Amino acid sequence: MYGDSCTWGEAIDEEDRLHVQLENIQAKKVYNFGYPAQSNEHIFKKFVRHVTEHGYPKKVVIGWTSPWRMCVVNEQNADVLSVEAIGHWTSNITPEMGVGKDMISLCPKTLLVRTSDYMMAVREMCKGRTEIFEWHIKPVVRAAGVLNPTALEIGWYKYSWAKGLYHLEFLDRGFDNMHPGPKSIKRLAEVICE
Repeated sequence: MYGDSCTWGEAIDEEDRLHVQLENIQAKKVYNFGYPAQSNEHIFKKFVRHVTEHGYPKKVVIGWTSPWRMCVVNEQNADVLSVEAIGHWTSNITPEMGVGKDMISLCPKTLLVRTSDYMMAVREMCKGRTEIFEWHIKPVVRAAGVLNPTALEIGWYKYSWAKGLYHLEFLDRGFDNMHPGPKSIKRLAEVICE
């Protein structure tokens, strides 16, 4: 499994996380490579690295995230290769993070096209080799300005390359009231296993 904090299991108990739910349904080991704040670029790079090093799995589950996240290499330390996640939450800690944040606000369509490229590349790589299940959290407008998506954000999953995605709607919410709760994740696991 690849994805962001929703795939990883943010704001829910360990036993309610997606990989645990899938293991319970299938009685098979599931590897969870999701991580909070991951961008679609992170997801793509991890997938390519794992396939290159270990070959294709029988099935891959990808929880695509918002197109308006990205990763940049931290240029400040020449001795360490550090990849930073950038999104709406990022403070301009380093110059490259500031540039990344500027790109998110100034070039949203570019990032949308990049997400399209990552999705199509993964699909092409899997074709005839491995089963793929792709999902995304359906954008919602929340009160009090916590999240007020633009029309571009609400409509991105309507593009042709996103039509095969399962759009997870929240049945409940996690501890932080932002991530999907146990009922939502359990439903997602059931859909993946259908």
